[in-house]
Amino acid sequence: MRWEGMERRKISWKELWEMEASNISFIIRATYDVLPSPKNLHQWYGEDPTCALCPTPETLRHIMTGCKTSLTQGCYTWRHNQVLKNLASTLENKRSAINALPPRKL
Repeated sequence: MRWEGMERRKISWKELWEMEASNISFIIRATYDVLPSPKNLHQWYGEDPTCALCPTPETLRHIMTGCKTSLTQGCYTWRHNQVLKNLASTLENKRSAINALPPRKL
């Protein structure tokens, strides 16, 4: 799998120690393309690897960014917006919790 044009992400040891095990597992499995994508399931168990939206084999890259049909239907935009909503909600909850604290004495 090639990821030309993708931004490299370096994870520090501190970040790694603070991550949940499931996140670490996902990152490693995605990096080495061993997640149960339809293409991998086809190799492992003989299941149909064809994308439900187009006649292309569903690889990890196809699922994440490569399906032209999904792109024209706005599915990637919807997923992006869901991530942003989740981040906004988390940040708002944190902001509210911090603002509810008593003022610090100087």
